Amino acid sequence: GGSSHVWTTSTCLREQYKPKSIVLTCGDGLTSLQKLKWSSWSATKARGTGTLKSNTCTPSCAAGKPVSYRVTVTLSKPQSCKQQTHKIFSHAALKFIGTPPKHEATSYTIFCPI
Repeated sequence: GGSSHVWTTSTCLREQYKPKSIVLTCGDGLTSLQKLKWSSWSATKARGTGTLKSNTCTPSCAAGKPVSYRVTVTLSKPQSCKQQTHKIFSHAALKFIGTPPKHEATSYTIFCPI
């Protein structure tokens, strides 16, 4: 991909084009998108499907259980990052395939690589 392509932050530390996984919560790494398959990827928006892996954090995150959900993902809001060649998509919107869980967020901010 040339520098006109928009990438996204995949591991909190690096940017990637069409990553197979994206860590959504960089503080604890407990929430991530896995097995991503992108159906479209443009300079303004990317769409795909994958698995949201999360932790119930009940009664605490250390004692919580990992859970997985099938989701569709839309990345948007390209932004420039310091010391990065490419813009990155800074917003991820999730739609749950099937019954949406009550405690899961449906939108995440994706920050510039640390």
